[in-house]
Amino acid sequence: MKKSIYITLLTACLLNLYIGEALAQEIDKTLEAQNNTRILAGMSNGFIREIKEKTPDTKGTVYLYDTYMTGSIQLVNGQSIPEHLLKYDIKRQEIDILVNNKVKVVPVKMVKSIEWQNPLELKKEVFLNCKEFNFQDKKPIGLVKVLVNGKNRLFSFNELELIRSNYNAALDAGEKADKWVKKEKIFAEINGKVKPLSKSSKKNLPLFGDKKTEMKNFLKKNKLGFKKENDLIKIFEYYNSISS
Repeated sequence: MKKSIYITLLTACLLNLYIGEALAQEIDKTLEAQNNTRILAGMSNGFIREIKEKTPDTKGTVYLYDTYMTGSIQLVNGQSIPEHLLKYDIKRQEIDILVNNKVKVVPVKMVKSIEWQNPLELKKEVFLNCKEFNFQDKKPIGLVKVLVNGKNRLFSFNELELIRSNYNAALDAGEKADKWVKKEKIFAEINGKVKPLSKSSKKNLPLFGDKKTEMKNFLKKNKLGFKKENDLIKIFEYYNSISS
């Protein structure tokens, strides 16, 4: 009799335990369902639209050259920074200076000129601050590289443009990452005034004033145009040679 009662009590306890576990599991499922419902409600209310992939790093470089150049800096206050390894950050408009394996920066607005040796092109390059010149159009911010020096000067100016990603997830096509792209503009300083050059010879020839015809003949004879940097250098070196 006692054995029968003991078995009955044990069975009841096990049943209660089973029911308790089952009930706990059911409660967990209910809470999870309620939580999912709240999340879905949040999605429908615009709180969560989609789980996006991690944005890829932006491609390209914000530096004029990725390689450090050995050069010196002349500051607007008359002081100078002697030869160090330098890089020009176009985006932040700063000059990175490598000092004892640490990078220090000088804002371009404090820079009058920079001169460095470019090992990539095996020549010296000189940069001047745009604020030193009388631009006829909107004055750019940054440094221009001197291509031709003399009475009439030729400059190149680089600015950055961010090309946004055009990736289409549905088609799995396009570029996923944004990209920095350098765009070069050419400026000429003639009679103290700085103007942008066109790639069209016809549009540029009036800039040469009374030397227009002579310059036109020079371009035709030497098969030169305004699209290539080497041609531009030859054109302005010749123009300086015939300018009084």
